[in-house]
Amino acid sequence: MILKKDNISNKPVQKEKPKKVDYFSLDGFNAVVAGADIGVGPEISRILAEAGASVALVGESKTRINDLAETLAQQYHVDVLPVVQNVLDDQGLKAAVDEVCRQFIGYEILVNNMGFAVPNRIQEMPRSTFLYHYDQNMSRRLEVTLSFAERGMFGYEMTRIIHVVSQLGAKEGTAFPACAFYMANDNFRPAAKALAVEWAEENVTVNNLCLGIFNLDGDDEDDLFRETIRWKTPMFCHGNVENLATALLFLASPHSSFVTGIDLPIDGGFHIN
Repeated sequence: MILKKDNISNKPVQKEKPKKVDYFSLDGFNAVVAGADIGVGPEISRILAEAGASVALVGESKTRINDLAETLAQQYHVDVLPVVQNVLDDQGLKAAVDEVCRQFIGYEILVNNMGFAVPNRIQEMPRSTFLYHYDQNMSRRLEVTLSFAERGMFGYEMTRIIHVVSQLGAKEGTAFPACAFYMANDNFRPAAKALAVEWAEENVTVNNLCLGIFNLDGDDEDDLFRETIRWKTPMFCHGNVENLATALLFLASPHSSFVTGIDLPIDGGFHIN
């Protein structure tokens, strides 16, 4: 505390401290997590709820979505909306967007965590299967962003769209053969950047959160897949919850309005090795 003397009364006068700003607070904001039941989706949902956001959990697994919604509501005392739909399907996506729009009067944050990797070799799979996997990870994932954004994300002072993409796509063949996933994953990044350019005038930022391998459950598995990635990571470790949280909240923050169109790698240096 800094004290100075009042020249008139000769009494100490308390100088007010500057008000602290929580740059990562999401109090009062609505967020949608597409793919809340897969991969890092549950942890992303928890991070947003812990930061104070109301969260719509969108996913195909009824058990996972409902259990996660109950847990987040009890732990963080925020509004949580479970939406059980397969948004990679046209009807499921429309139903999910309709449900979120009925419950939320707009939403400022969208995290698109859709997509999947199936181990396969292109020469060993039917062409139709390859094209299906590519379409699901590219066109259908992009349609999720377009549908949610166009219905409820324009007209705000700040809107954040965050795409979760895998760093493995930048290193084809380093973990397991999944050519359709790698191709779609890498082609999705410039598509997201194109949206950043087009939607900038609407105060919408669009960024890619590019993840390496994370250990989020405390069980650092020593399987061949994880070990392969670990050996190709300069920091020779996997990411943890804190690494994911700080990066996610940086992109989601209302104070990050000048950050758009970037690939933010959270991978321990995997992308440069």
